[in-house]
Amino acid sequence: MNASTLLTDPLFRDGYDAAWAGRDCDVQAHWEQGERLSYRQGYDFALSLQDSQQPRMTLSRGGLPNSEAVAALSLTLSRGNGVGVRA
Repeated sequence: MNASTLLTDPLFRDGYDAAWAGRDCDVQAHWEQGERLSYRQGYDFALSLQDSQQPRMTLSRGGLPNSEAVAALSLTLSRGNGVGVRA
């Protein structure tokens, strides 16, 4: 899935919001593998922003993915910074 698509995924956004709220990663056992991955990627993306001392980003503007968030997520994914693979 590309960065623009991920940013519009509701489970990605839920994971992102959970990390910024300081909640534990709450992947549900009844979710399909793709749903678990989307949530986890959102959670891990937020943690990677926090680790690099970046502020919380708005994921969309006017119903479209925020270009700054797309760029940051694309860079994170290209670097393989652990998005979706944290323990």
